[in-house]
Amino acid sequence: MYSKEEASKLRQQFWITFGKYMKPVPSAEGLPINWVNYKTGVKNVFFRMNAEQKQASISIDITHGDLATRKLFFEQFVAFKKIFSDVVNEDWNWELNAVNEYGVPLSQISTT
Repeated sequence: MYSKEEASKLRQQFWITFGKYMKPVPSAEGLPINWVNYKTGVKNVFFRMNAEQKQASISIDITHGDLATRKLFFEQFVAFKKIFSDVVNEDWNWELNAVNEYGVPLSQISTT
């Protein structure tokens, strides 16, 4: 088990290494991009990466406060689920009604 300081340094090193690894990968438009802090350009839709001591996760979080709007966004992603699964070549978890670590409701597409 790592101390808090050691775990913090490991996480920091992971994100630095990840950033360097992804630096040569351009965006869909062929432009340089910061993949760690990727901005979707769509309000309340986020790509998140989380690395903890025993696991890492990647997710698409839909955080709109209005359930009907959040459901509409989620259904639009579901319409492309087959294509998405074929591209990433694995099955992800699709949750319309999830909550984050603060108890805030969201929809989430994720993998660990």
